[in-house]
Amino acid sequence: MSNVIQNALKFTHNGGRIQVRGTLVNKHIDIDIEDECGGLLSEKEIFQPFIQGNENQKGLGLGLTIAHRAIFLCHGTIEVHNLPGKGCIFKFTLPKKADSERLDAKSVA
Repeated sequence: MSNVIQNALKFTHNGGRIQVRGTLVNKHIDIDIEDECGGLLSEKEIFQPFIQGNENQKGLGLGLTIAHRAIFLCHGTIEVHNLPGKGCIFKFTLPKKADSERLDAKSVA
């Protein structure tokens, strides 16, 4: 989530707001990170390496790829909702308890 929050800080316009919200739903935790970056140029392949969905092309374009992989390894999901002209919301869903078998060193490599 830190990569998404760093992106929100980097791309939110001066005076804009960043909101992080969390909710416990049954056996899952839902976390939303909403920014005011002005919206994404494209939502397509946003989690692919070296893809950048904003006008500011600084950086390598790996932050969201790393976030997506980390959430997957924790049995979670991440998706983005574009709010054209305003910003975007990254939605994380994670189980309350991670499966340690999937988090072993072999599956991370």
